[in-house]
Amino acid sequence: MFATLDLSNGYMQIPLNEDAKHKTAFITPDETAQFERLPFGLKNAPAVFWKLMQKVFHDLKSNGVLRYYLDDMIIPAENWKHLFGKLRLVFEALRGAKLTLKRSKCNFGKTELEFLGFKVAVGTVSPGKKANAIGDFAQPSNVHGLRRFLGLAGFFRRFMHNYAHQAEPLTRLTKKGEPFLRSEEQDRAFNELKRLLTSKPILKMFNQDSPFTEVHTDACADGLAGMLLQEDTDKMLHLVYCVSKKTTPVERHYHTSRLELMAIVWTLERLRSFLLGRRFTIFTDCQALIYLNEYKTTKHQIARWFDRLQEFDFEVRYRPGPRMSHVDALSRAPVEETDTSEGQ
Repeated sequence: MFATLDLSNGYMQIPLNEDAKHKTAFITPDETAQFERLPFGLKNAPAVFWKLMQKVFHDLKSNGVLRYYLDDMIIPAENWKHLFGKLRLVFEALRGAKLTLKRSKCNFGKTELEFLGFKVAVGTVSPGKKANAIGDFAQPSNVHGLRRFLGLAGFFRRFMHNYAHQAEPLTRLTKKGEPFLRSEEQDRAFNELKRLLTSKPILKMFNQDSPFTEVHTDACADGLAGMLLQEDTDKMLHLVYCVSKKTTPVERHYHTSRLELMAIVWTLERLRSFLLGRRFTIFTDCQALIYLNEYKTTKHQIARWFDRLQEFDFEVRYRPGPRMSHVDALSRAPVEETDTSEGQ
């Protein structure tokens, strides 16, 4: 279960010293006034507020009592007794810092809740209410509207294993000097993105104790893609996180092996916070790391990529054929059925 806490008036709970007050001065028809407390809108307000939260909750965060982003706090617990114990620690820290919560924005004992734009449930994460705005988004009629749509859709790109490839016809129109001429290709990409993101895709939460962690990568001239999957108690692989990106004009001309290798390096760096300190398996349809080991001394770019992989503990397995079209159907293949080659 979860508890979520939200401060009342956020930044306004931080008093300003005399040297800072005049910097918040504003003029009205009747008088000139200045703030006594930190207002929203100042350039360094988020940094100052974050510093305060770090000071108040540093020990509780490091002990796993709560997580927070600015004034939004979430407390996970196994049962009510566990939750009460954590709440007591958090409330004592808030009282000591003279910070006040807004009761109407706090929830306790929830098994499913909205947090930072996502719907969090037991062991899963899915798009929150913002996904409804994607479904209601009208066909953009100019570049500004298209950028608004891509910004909203990109917030949920972790749920799509080929987001960059799907959105490429639309992002192409946002280039400087590119005429905004919609075609059937752009309309199809727009409708497909809306369909995929409003179909309520679900990700599993990352499990530090999962016995098997896999990274699947793929690449083509248009883009790179990677998926992080973990085995659950049902002995099936479940999607945890997706990453993807378009290739640059220079990268489009890389040969297949180099593209596949770049997909591995880029994916591992994007998923670094999940993968450091644990053993995992990389699946690819190209023996890119064998190529890496053979040519690292003659190709400067390959040597740099090889060096960036040294902090990870992994093995590479070759799995031919498409792997990213049916994510939910993926299951861990026995070692005997694949040709394997050790990385590092």
